[in-house]
Formats: sequence, C-alpha cells, structure tokens
Amino acid sequence: MKPTCLAAFTLSLFCMMVAGKAAEPLPSITLEGTLEVGAFYGPPNYGENPSGDRIEHSLFLQLPATPTTQLGDSEALAKLGPDAGRTYFVQIVVHDQELSAATKAIGHRVQIVGVPFVPLTGHHRTPLLIDVRALKPIDLWSW
Repeated sequence: MKPTCLAAFTLSLFCMMVAGKAAEPLPSITLEGTLEVGAFYGPPNYGENPSGDRIEHSLFLQLPATPTTQLGDSEALAKLGPDAGRTYFVQIVVHDQELSAATKAIGHRVQIVGVPFVPLTGHHRTPLLIDVRALKPIDLWSW
C-alpha cells in the first residue's frame, strides 16, 4: 500500500473511531431547580447590533446547588468538562410531550431527568444543557 493511501486509511479509521465515541450517549441525570425563561440577543449578530438582532427565549433551570453537588457523582459529568459540574444555570431542551408541563412550571421548582450535553451552537448559553426526557413539579429539594 502506498504511504499516502496508508495515511488516508489510518485517518479515516481514526475518524470513525472518534465519531463512534462521540455518538455514545451519556446516561440520563436528574437535577432540581427553578424553571425560568431567559431572553437573549440572537441572529444575525447576537448582540453586536441590538436594534437589528432578534430576541431569543430559552428555558433554564436555575439550580440551588451545582450539578456535582446534586448528583453526588462527578463521574456523570466528567466527560463534559469542569464547567458543566460547577454551573448554577442549565439550559434545557424541552420536546413537545413535555412543553405543556414546562410552560405551567415556569417560576416553580421542578425535577428534570434528561441527557446532558455541552453547548454546540451560539443558541446554547450555558456550559451544561439537558435534553429533557421527564419534567415534574416538586415542593422540596430531594438531594
């Protein structure tokens, strides 16, 4: 095999292994906090030209304690970097089946169960985001 073909083959194999690792889903976590709505400048300039930028609204969980404190297991967030476990605000992604419950719970304490991930775009505003699988109102913190 020619050296350039061998290098290309090795690179493609490496990329497949990295992509396979990245595709491994993280386990779900459970966090509790107060559900809030945040408003931010969005496209086209994300606040550099406020008069022409759209306002985006996002749902957040304002935490009474960091994720690491609530989970009691820093391993659950270790792959996401140190800031993910130290934040007090988590942006949440709510799907249609949970949207009604989320809307009713704004300003109240909730418990969410979901898959954590790191910011991927300019629309992601916190070092930790959660793709919500379940959301329910609570009266007291359970951790």
